[in-house]
Amino acid sequence: MLRYSRNSALLFAAASGLLYMSSCSSEVDYPKGNVTESSVTVGNNPASQASRVTFFGNPGTRAAADFPEVGKAVDLPGDIPTFSTPNEAQQSPNEEKRKGYILTGGQGQIDLFNGATVYITGEVSTHVINGAGTIYVMEGAKLNLTNNFNIQEAKIVAFGELVCDANLTIGRNGQVLVKNNFTVGGDLNVEGTVVVNEQLTVEGKIQFNNGLGRVKGKCIEVNKDDNQRAVDLSGGGELAIRSFLTCNGMYLGANANVYLWPNAMADVASTTTMTANSSRFDYYSSEGKVQNALVRTGKFHVEGSADDPEYVGGLFNGILKLKYGELENCQPAFTEHFPVSADDYYIKKDDCNPGNGTPTDKPFDEIAIIDGPTHTHHHLSATCIQPVGNRAYVSYHLNEAYGDNAEEWAPISKHMGCVEVYDVTETQAQISSWLMNQDFDFNHLIVDGNKVYTTGDTEKYGATLGVITLGEDGNFGQYEMDTEGREEVMSYYNLYKKTAGSRGTSGNCIIRDGDSFRIASYAGFQSFNVNDLSNATDIITTPGSAKHIAKGDGYIVTLNLNDKGVDAVEGTVNVYTTWGSPIATFTTGKMITPLDGKNVIAVNGGYIYIALGERGVGKYSMTGELVANYSWIDDKLESNPEYKGRPLANGLCVDDKYVYVANGAVGTLVFDKDLNYITRYNRNKKGEETYSANYVQKVGDLIYIAYGRNGISIVKMREETKDI
Repeated sequence: MLRYSRNSALLFAAASGLLYMSSCSSEVDYPKGNVTESSVTVGNNPASQASRVTFFGNPGTRAAADFPEVGKAVDLPGDIPTFSTPNEAQQSPNEEKRKGYILTGGQGQIDLFNGATVYITGEVSTHVINGAGTIYVMEGAKLNLTNNFNIQEAKIVAFGELVCDANLTIGRNGQVLVKNNFTVGGDLNVEGTVVVNEQLTVEGKIQFNNGLGRVKGKCIEVNKDDNQRAVDLSGGGELAIRSFLTCNGMYLGANANVYLWPNAMADVASTTTMTANSSRFDYYSSEGKVQNALVRTGKFHVEGSADDPEYVGGLFNGILKLKYGELENCQPAFTEHFPVSADDYYIKKDDCNPGNGTPTDKPFDEIAIIDGPTHTHHHLSATCIQPVGNRAYVSYHLNEAYGDNAEEWAPISKHMGCVEVYDVTETQAQISSWLMNQDFDFNHLIVDGNKVYTTGDTEKYGATLGVITLGEDGNFGQYEMDTEGREEVMSYYNLYKKTAGSRGTSGNCIIRDGDSFRIASYAGFQSFNVNDLSNATDIITTPGSAKHIAKGDGYIVTLNLNDKGVDAVEGTVNVYTTWGSPIATFTTGKMITPLDGKNVIAVNGGYIYIALGERGVGKYSMTGELVANYSWIDDKLESNPEYKGRPLANGLCVDDKYVYVANGAVGTLVFDKDLNYITRYNRNKKGEETYSANYVQKVGDLIYIAYGRNGISIVKMREETKDI
C-alpha cells in the first residue's frame, strides 16, 4: 500500500509544485529482505517546467528580410525620345516624354513626368530628381548625385555607375538599387530602401529613420568615427549583411533588425548596443544555404533590462554567434546564455570579408538547453542520457547540498536523484515527465520495453538496481493522480550488501545482453534475468570498482579498476563474445584517475574507446594494443608547463565518423576515429559556476551533453559547409 509523508511532500512542493507520493518496493527472490520504502514524487505537467528550457529552434531562415532586387539589365525601348542633357529634356513638351526618355549626358534637374522612366546611357550629373518614376543607369553609363541629395519618391536602378559626393537622404518611398559598387560621400539617411549588390561605402554614418529604413549590401563600409552610432538603428529599421560590415559603433533601438547571410560577419570596432527585449540580430539565408555567421564587437552593451530568457536565448542561436571583448550592462539572462565569446568561430575569408577562426572550427547549432532540476537545499547533476526516438531519458544524482544559512555547499544529505523525460526535435523541446526519489542516487539507466532500469545507490543498501514502469505514452503519468489499485512506483533490487568502511558503493552501468541485464557496480559485474529479475549468475568480483560495460560489433567489453580506494590506477578490460568467458583480457596501460570518474567505454569498428579521466581518451584494439591516445591536459602541458587545469574525459560516444568526448570543464571534444582533434563545443560557465561535461550521446543528428549541476545541452554539429 502507498503511504504519504506530508513533510517530505511539502519540501518538494515548495521547490517545484509537483505531486508527492511514497511507495513500498517489491519483495524479491534475491537478495532476501533488501527492500526499502522510498520517497518518490512524480510530475507530468510540461508547462510547470517550461522555464527550465531554452529552445533555440531550427537555425534555418528565420527572418522575413525580403528586400527588392536589382534584377537583370533592361533593354532600351525603341519608341521614346532621346535627349543629350537634362535641360533639353525639360524644354521638350510633356506629351513627348509621357512614356519616358533617354538621356545621353549633361547635367541638370531630372523630371519624372507622370511616373515616366528615364534611361541614362552616358555620364549625367544632377542635383535634383522630381517625381515618382524610375531611372535606369544603363551598363557603361554613370549618374552623379551632386551636393546634399534627397530622393523622396524616385527609384534609381544602376547597372552602371552611381556616385553621391555628399549626404544622401532616401525618403520612405525612395529606392536606390545598385548592381555594382556605390559610394556616399557623407551621411546616408534612410527611410526608404538601399540595396547594393557589391560594395557600399559610406564616408559618414548610416542613419535609419522612423523605423522604416532598409539597407542591404554585400560589403558595407561605414567610416564615421562614432564609437556608439556610426550605424544608427536607434529608431528601428532593417540592415542586411550579405558578406561583411565594418564600422566603429552600432546601435539597435526598438524593433531594429540586423540580418546576416551565410558566412557573413558584422565587425564593430567599438560598441554594439542593443535595446533589451526588442532589437534583434538574425541569421537569414534567402538562398537556402547554411553556414556560419558572426557578430564581432569590441564591447557588447545592453540598453535596458534583458530579463526575458526567451528573447535573450534567441539572439545568437544556432549558427549565428557573438564574439566580444567585453560585456556591459548585461543582466544574468544574457550572461548565463552567452558567457563565452565565440573567439575561434570559423568565418571563411571571401572578397571583402577578412574571415575569423580556422577551417577546423566546426559550427554547433544549439537546439536547446535544459537547466538541471533543483530541490530545496540540493543541486542535482546529470549522469546519463538515453535517447529513444525523439525522446531522451536523463538521470540525475545528488551533486551537493547546503544548509539554510550556509554560504558554502555542505554535505547534509547523501542521496537524492531524478529521472526526467524530454521530448526533443529540431522544432520543439520540453520536459514531459519526471520522477524525483529522495533516497536514490541515479548513475545510469536504460529504457527496455515499458520500463526504465537504473543503477545507483541508496544510503541503506548501497549499490542498487531500480525499476520504474512507464505509462503507455512513455511518461510516468500513471503514478501522478489516482492512488488506489496502483502498483508501486519504483522497485529496488540490491546488487550486494553495503559493508562498513566501504567507499563509493554504487551501481555504475547497466546494459541488456539477450535475456540478461549486465550490471557494473563497486563489487564487480552481476547479471539478472530479464523476465523475472532473478539472479542469473554469480557476481564476477573485481579488485577495484567495475566502471562500465559496452556492446558493439558482436562483442561485450567491460572495464574495471585494478584496486580499490586508489586515486590513480590502471584498469582491466575484458572482451566477451559469450558472457563469463573472455576472449581477451588486457590492462589499459594508462592510469585511470580520479577514482570516482565515469570512465565510459564504447565499441566501434573493431576498436575499444575508453574515457580515462585525466589521461584523456584511449583507442585500443580488441587484443589490447593502445592504437591512439589524446589528453587535453597532456596537450596543454606540452606548450605550457605551468598549466594547472584538470579537465577529465568522462563520457564518450562514437558514430560512423567521429568520437565525441565529454571532457569536463573544457566541454565536449570531437575527434576523428584516430583521435585527431577536430573541434569542441564549450558551454563553459553560468555565473560563477563552471560547467563540467560528464556524459554525451548522439542519436541521428542530435548530440546530447550532460553537465554537473548545469543540466543538458542539445546541439547539432554542421560540417558540410567547411572547406577543410
